[in-house]
Amino acid sequence: MIRWDIPDSWKWTNAGEIAEVVGGGTPPSKDDNNFTSQGTPWITPADLTGYQDAYIARGKRSLSEVGLAKSSAKVLPKGTVLYTSRAPIGYCAIAENPIATNQGFKNLVLGDDLIPEFVRHYLLASKEYAESISSGTTFKELSASRMKGFEIPIAPTKEQRRIVAKIEALQERSRKAREALSEVGPLLEQFRQSLLAAAFRGDLTADWRAENPDVEPASQLLARIRQERRERWEQAELAKYEAKGKKPPKGWKEKYQEPEPVDDSELPELPEGWCWGAMEELCTNIVDCPHSTPKWTDSGKLCVRTTEFRPGRLDLTNARFVSEKTFEERVARLTPEPGDILYSREGGILGIACQIPDDTQLCLGQRMMVMRPTLEITASFVMNWLNSPYVFLDRVKSKIQGAASPHINVGEVKRFPVPVPSSLEQARIAIAIQEGMELIDNVEQHQSFSEKELVRLDQSILAKAFRGELVPQDPNDEPASVLLDRIREQREAAGKKAKKPVRRKRKQPEGQSS
Repeated sequence: MIRWDIPDSWKWTNAGEIAEVVGGGTPPSKDDNNFTSQGTPWITPADLTGYQDAYIARGKRSLSEVGLAKSSAKVLPKGTVLYTSRAPIGYCAIAENPIATNQGFKNLVLGDDLIPEFVRHYLLASKEYAESISSGTTFKELSASRMKGFEIPIAPTKEQRRIVAKIEALQERSRKAREALSEVGPLLEQFRQSLLAAAFRGDLTADWRAENPDVEPASQLLARIRQERRERWEQAELAKYEAKGKKPPKGWKEKYQEPEPVDDSELPELPEGWCWGAMEELCTNIVDCPHSTPKWTDSGKLCVRTTEFRPGRLDLTNARFVSEKTFEERVARLTPEPGDILYSREGGILGIACQIPDDTQLCLGQRMMVMRPTLEITASFVMNWLNSPYVFLDRVKSKIQGAASPHINVGEVKRFPVPVPSSLEQARIAIAIQEGMELIDNVEQHQSFSEKELVRLDQSILAKAFRGELVPQDPNDEPASVLLDRIREQREAAGKKAKKPVRRKRKQPEGQSS
């Protein structure tokens, strides 16, 4: 029974030697008479889900006298270490007062001079060990006999107290560090939104515009894009007539439909030289995804899902695949290319845009669209606009339809207004945003690293604690062997007292009354 080396003054033992292992029970739950708000406190593993405190006084329900009598639950004394033995294994708290548990616990009623906090910290640090000695196929369970054999290193009583004090002081520092780190994420998101807002107000390039007053006004750029759009339509129509062996009829060009003009009456004021354009006229292609779930394969062609969308980034770490045949079917309307914008227009990840990375060939899954801006529009500029608070809060949120499956129609996306600066300024803004986003990514990586380091540090503290390396040993402390002997004697004495023989009634001689 030596899981690792411990100091000479310590002793390896098991839970059955130092504690009475007591389970719990549940009365018929459909009978309201079994429960009452002010009865015997009674907890289940669910009460300890996410529970961080060391002590617990009661759970969500309490047992009535009837409920307690109808179940196998027992009232445990204050200081009992409450340990979940299934669904799941490993939650632990200390009874703050007399309390009962359901059958999902194997509770330790400790002997004298054992510090419940010391045992709790050890149990919390021993989840993997507990699971390794448990059994079960559907779910693992630690039986009473396995719990009695649960190996525990016992330090002298005074050292137990020193170890608990040290662990809790160090964990308090970790907790404060975690709280500080948890504030970083919202601050970064706030910074991200502020960066995008400043970019599309023209604040990031105000100095650049002052230094470059002679660039082409956006109105001229937009006029040229509209002319090119019309020419593409005419070429496509002529190709259709040619394919049918026909000449275009008189007046065929009049069928061309200009995109609806942007109503800028309620839109923010733009910097001088900018203008508003519609998404539809700034893109050569805007294509919705196939409305079907693809047949997945273990390998083959990439098929992207909206769960892989991040604002400004496509994370293909857990990407899935389809066959060559499925791929060809799903790109029949348009083959997505690197640099194209992907936009989630349905579901829980609605309203996020990212771009297809370089050297990446993929087809669309469901709930998304692909957009390809004209060559004179910077794609990353449009992508960042789609991710900005101007689009989601001012445009998307008010257009969402459907409660069960929230979505925004393709037609609405095509009519999204887009602020259009000159081509040169678009590129400058895209670079400024990228630099800001890279800074945010670096901070997020450091935050993630620090959080993992805190977990590793906590585990290291507990490992050192139960190897006797966290606090110094004091030669004047009573050795754990003496403590264990005393606990053993106390338990034997208690057992004899509990098993006091019942005195048999002496048989009376005949003719005598009792």
